[in-house]
Amino acid sequence: MEECQVFGLDVEMVEVEPNYKKSAARVSLVSQDLKWYYDKYVRQDRRVLCYKKPITGLTKEILLGGKLLKNVRRDVLKLLRDSVVVGHSIHYDFDVLQIDGDDLDDIDCIVRDTTEFSFFRKVRADGSTPSLKELARHFLGKNIQQGVHCSVVDAATVVQLYTKYERAWEREIDLEY
Repeated sequence: MEECQVFGLDVEMVEVEPNYKKSAARVSLVSQDLKWYYDKYVRQDRRVLCYKKPITGLTKEILLGGKLLKNVRRDVLKLLRDSVVVGHSIHYDFDVLQIDGDDLDDIDCIVRDTTEFSFFRKVRADGSTPSLKELARHFLGKNIQQGVHCSVVDAATVVQLYTKYERAWEREIDLEY
């Protein structure tokens, strides 16, 4: 693969009206050299039903100072132009950011998802999808998500996993096509 910028993406979410719909609440991008590239809170335009504070650490007061989703979405698309973005179950992150496949094609963004790399499934005897916490412990020797999750730490973790196993990962993708 041609050299380009690599980012890890993670989005913390809250649940909003109606029906406890998931909504982006904190969006983090970390570059391959593990620098915080983007980290923004998202001001909610609907009533929040659940902040999931024990997991997210988020509160109403924190989100009131955030940016509107449309602005965060615009920023993320601009930053991801001509890049590789890595995430864990990244389709959920894109869903709440309202970013679809056409958007990613338009900006020439390549997506890699830790849940789709078969090597990582070896963590579990049954071959099921391991959590990011399990991947971090097994492949990086890191303990993450001890209590409140941090989207910056999670974004850094996925980019570290990609960097460490990039050759094997890309070889697997080449064989699929």
